[in-house]
Amino acid sequence: MKNIQLTLLAILFQVSIFEAKVYKKNVPTYDVGPDAKIDGRSITYRDPDCEEGLDCTITRSCSSAGTSPVLSADKKYFACCLPGNHLLGSPQTAFDCCADGHDLV
Repeated sequence: MKNIQLTLLAILFQVSIFEAKVYKKNVPTYDVGPDAKIDGRSITYRDPDCEEGLDCTITRSCSSAGTSPVLSADKKYFACCLPGNHLLGSPQTAFDCCADGHDLV
């Protein structure tokens, strides 16, 4: 019985760590540091949770055809969107890639 409880606790802990960094509501979205730089289909940034004195530079690439990284308006999140789309939303509601003139309602 204790083994089952410990296993469930470990699974819950792992899931909470994963969800702290990734928001999967409408489109997978990730936290980025304020120094994020987009280069084609890749984005490079310093992990916002990095401890002082460590080099926590992360590079991610979009793998879906035709997509590239797009930053949210506050530059705190990114997602892989099609050309001409903007990343709208928040962790509390949802994130989505929206075309010019469109908004999340």
